[in-house]
Amino acid sequence: MNWKTILILYLILMVYNHFIVDSIAYYFEVTGETPDFQSSDWEDLLGLLIIAPFLEELIFRAYLSGYVKHYLFIVIPIIISSLLNFSWIIWIILFSGALITLFYMESINGKDGSKISKKLLYLSILFISVLFAFSHLKTIEGDSDLNRYLVVLMAFVPGGIFLSCIRLEKGLWTAMLFHSLINFTVLSLNSIL
Repeated sequence: MNWKTILILYLILMVYNHFIVDSIAYYFEVTGETPDFQSSDWEDLLGLLIIAPFLEELIFRAYLSGYVKHYLFIVIPIIISSLLNFSWIIWIILFSGALITLFYMESINGKDGSKISKKLLYLSILFISVLFAFSHLKTIEGDSDLNRYLVVLMAFVPGGIFLSCIRLEKGLWTAMLFHSLINFTVLSLNSIL
């Protein structure tokens, strides 16, 4: 993936989130934290622009190297997601167990240093992107849990997939920078619009 493609996908993601997801959230009467530059103090900005991107990328995408030997680190986001969304722990454990079993089966069939299959790689990206989305569920409010789940999935799964692709193609630090850029853009749009 070249830089031009990354920037185009970034712009599409920002337009999608701000205009489409926000409209759907408004329709379903789902609200969330909408930080902007005017209402944020320096601690909030430090958290949103530096600390959160750094920690979230370490937690959710550090394991994404494409190599089998790194995939057991997927346990870290699974544990954190289970703690954040305790009511979903049974589902998280079931899907996590299946995914870890697939990783294990692939690791015993391959040699050390081997690459993970594309199918399992894409499945893990989707799974981690859903966990990433649900980690933001506490920031979303609404009368219906179903509407909250729908909006949080629509808002955060595409961004999680985008950041995972950047992690694979350009590295973890670049994913952290783009995560920070996404948060900066959201703050900017919330301040302007």
